[in-house]
Amino acid sequence: DYIENQGCDTPGITFVTNAEAFWSLDNNTNDISGNSHNERTGDGVTPPFSTDAIQGTHSANFNGTDNRIRYSQNGTFMESSYTQISFSAWIKPNNITGNRGIYEEGGGTHGSILWINNGVLTYSTRTSSTQTDITHPTTLTIDNLWHHVAITYNSGIMTVYLDGVPATVTAAATSIPAHGSDGGIG
Repeated sequence: DYIENQGCDTPGITFVTNAEAFWSLDNNTNDISGNSHNERTGDGVTPPFSTDAIQGTHSANFNGTDNRIRYSQNGTFMESSYTQISFSAWIKPNNITGNRGIYEEGGGTHGSILWINNGVLTYSTRTSSTQTDITHPTTLTIDNLWHHVAITYNSGIMTVYLDGVPATVTAAATSIPAHGSDGGIG
């Protein structure tokens, strides 16, 4: 599956200009926001890059098994508690069978994940033993097209977007506690 974490050329869409991290995946895994949230090496296999890209010159090509990029930093970035977060990426899935992680922060106890579950775009949050899932009503297919996916979490209001179309649910918790498990993409 190809993932490119880029902005959108759609008129009327406004992006936060002071993002905590921005990974263009344009032939490297570096954070271009200026905050130095670069890949933490030694955990997973960095995916190869492809010239099949919707913006820029490259995208990352995740294989669905061991390719992943870890960005979390011991107790701080992608591991601290939060009440608001957003993430977006362009994806071009070539396999939608099984569970395919796009973005994950946290682990089995606290955190959130955007993933494809047998063709269904799903956003899940976890706080202690409570998990809240939201699924997008449009099923992904292998159509050889790029799709824009995004999530927002705002004090318990979870929204998952597929190609600009939202689906929303209220989570059980208004914040996600700190967590020590790895966070990243893929």
